[in-house]
Amino acid sequence: MIREIIGSKRIDMSINDDVNIKDVIRQLVLNYPALQEYLIKNGEINNNILLVINSDEVNKTDYKKIILKENDEISIVPPSGGG
Repeated sequence: MIREIIGSKRIDMSINDDVNIKDVIRQLVLNYPALQEYLIKNGEINNNILLVINSDEVNKTDYKKIILKENDEISIVPPSGGG
């Protein structure tokens, strides 16, 4: 569903220095308001999505701590069904 909202498999964003993952998610929601219901829950990043930076899974407690660098690649993996 995320891909359908942004209209692409990938988007490029320019970011300032000292930007963390939460800042990027906030900017995505500003640019694509329909993402809010998938990426944000109770004012925080939705715990049901998986964030990956440069092929490394990010621990949810590190969202504010990890400062992104130029050419970092963030992948947003939506929850998958199952049971």
